[in-house]
Amino acid sequence: MERLRGLARTAGLDLCGENGEYHTLVLDGPDFAASLDLARTTVHDKGEIMHLEIGQVVRRKKPH
Repeated sequence: MERLRGLARTAGLDLCGENGEYHTLVLDGPDFAASLDLARTTVHDKGEIMHLEIGQVVRRKKPH
């Protein structure tokens, strides 16, 4: 949190994410026929910008 607060002060980061700083990927839900598991992920940190590289997505069937 302290790092995010610092970015809010120095770079204008909106901690609530209202400027598009955060993104969501839904992996499971009640209407999903299968859930998704992320495999072989790597976090890339380039100072003020971070992203998640997804190496593989595994589909998991839900029990009936």
